[in-house]
Amino acid sequence: MRVLLLISLLLISALSKAQLPVNPSSPRVFTPDQMISDCKYLRTVLEKAHPSLYRYATKDSMDYYFDKTLSKFDHPMSEVEYWCHLQYLVAKIGSGHTQVLFSQSFENNYNQDTHYVLPFGVYIKDNKLYVKRLIGKIDTAFFSGYQIISVNGENKQQLFRKIRTLISGDGRSYSYKNYELEIGEFNRLYELTHPSETEFSVLFKTFSRKDKLVTLAARLEKYHSNKDTSTSQLINLPLNGIHYTNNLDNNLPDSLVHRITYLKDKPSIAILQIKSFTYTDYLSFHKELFKNLHQRNIKDLIIDIRNNGGGSDYICIDFLKYLMNDSFYFTKKDEGVVDLKAFNLWLSRKEADTINLSKIEHKSYTIIYDANKLNKPYKDNFKGRIHLLFNGGTYSAASLFAVALKTQQPSTNTYGSETGGGQAGCDGGEIVKIKLPRTSLQLRLPLLWTYSVCTDANQAKGLIPDHLISSNWIDYTYRSVLTQIP
Repeated sequence: MRVLLLISLLLISALSKAQLPVNPSSPRVFTPDQMISDCKYLRTVLEKAHPSLYRYATKDSMDYYFDKTLSKFDHPMSEVEYWCHLQYLVAKIGSGHTQVLFSQSFENNYNQDTHYVLPFGVYIKDNKLYVKRLIGKIDTAFFSGYQIISVNGENKQQLFRKIRTLISGDGRSYSYKNYELEIGEFNRLYELTHPSETEFSVLFKTFSRKDKLVTLAARLEKYHSNKDTSTSQLINLPLNGIHYTNNLDNNLPDSLVHRITYLKDKPSIAILQIKSFTYTDYLSFHKELFKNLHQRNIKDLIIDIRNNGGGSDYICIDFLKYLMNDSFYFTKKDEGVVDLKAFNLWLSRKEADTINLSKIEHKSYTIIYDANKLNKPYKDNFKGRIHLLFNGGTYSAASLFAVALKTQQPSTNTYGSETGGGQAGCDGGEIVKIKLPRTSLQLRLPLLWTYSVCTDANQAKGLIPDHLISSNWIDYTYRSVLTQIP
């Protein structure tokens, strides 16, 4: 079963003028020879095997970025500084599943160390930074909802230039990048690029639109405890309802995968939250779910796949069989540029190098999987109205699910914000990790591009909902949807 798995040239100039600080978790320092060698190796792998290297950027542009990045390695660098250059380069591809990862030794040390972190999380609205929540003890000097103008003298544009461009996302959309920043990546990337800052001089814009400068002490803690995962958890609905919960995902023993809520005051409406398409006994769950919906005479089904990062295409297909009125496709086709069997054989060798890789043929080809074939709906499918919620955290298979449902069942009402996954499709299918031989950093590389069922030209963005709801964090979304259901 296959799993589909989340800017201007000024940044290059800025990074060349000043070295990033050495992070305490990054004691290793790389020589120019090591960095140049691995950057060339990275380039060879991407040019040989990436299915979308020139989908959103021209070959001339990518050649420029490759050459410009190589020119930076004229002095020793820490692992963090080297990673910033490589990840900035890779993010230019416009493939959210393509990332440069730190070495395993760095990750181990970083997770064990404590770090000085910003005492607040952020959210982004209209390309502006705001305080989402306060971390730890509440400081009455600032509040959730304050706009962040600058941190230690860096204004919002500078912060975005240094941080948001270090996140991979689909196409040229900021939707998934912003989602990642909002669930904790802003804090992690700020700490990585500004290590050992023990206090922060933050300029806020208050609710009365006045500027307020506040000095805040950093919180000393391990990063994982600062990571804001609350938005990816199932939440208790602020509604008068009866909750039925199931946890069928053996990989997530401490969290719920899906929840169905039947409203007491509106008995013809049900709300289904799906955190990820990874639950195991999906055939039984779907069958029982829609049996109950029929018995309760549910007329309106609200499906919430916000912050759903994807999962199995076969779970998505079976779910769609209960939602569609006519025959449908989940996805159109997959394509790649290297033979999967030969490439994986090369990876399995203990000393995979560019010489072995050069022997693998680079040639475009198309694959039609069972998941790409025509599917028929179940006879006992849902007959009521469907209301679909999604946002920037709706990614990979979940985004393909949203596109498939909306495109082929156009009566579906959609709410929320732009999906993080591309409307035209995404990279994924089979994803491998390739270790860079001289520095031990890793490349996370998808080997296939999957075409969604969208028939529009690729606009390099996600699926836009019929009804935009600006907030992903304060859950008045359900009430906003309920007011639009007759």
